[in-house]
Amino acid sequence: MTEEICDQSDTTSDSLLSDLFDRIENPAIRYTHVWQTGDLLMWDNRFIQHARTDFPTTERRLLRRVGLLGDKPY
Repeated sequence: MTEEICDQSDTTSDSLLSDLFDRIENPAIRYTHVWQTGDLLMWDNRFIQHARTDFPTTERRLLRRVGLLGDKPY
């Protein structure tokens, strides 16, 4: 969904975004969670790219989203 980096030339913006997208898609630095009953995952949206994978419709998924105030992770 990212199209450009504000206040950068098109060339610089495109180059930076290309590098970032390559890093995001690198499987060597990707964490994939294998879910087990009772698992809880937490992350800071300011520093992590995240996406869920498909799961069987027969499995229950409970998601609770919490937003915190402030600019420090904890």
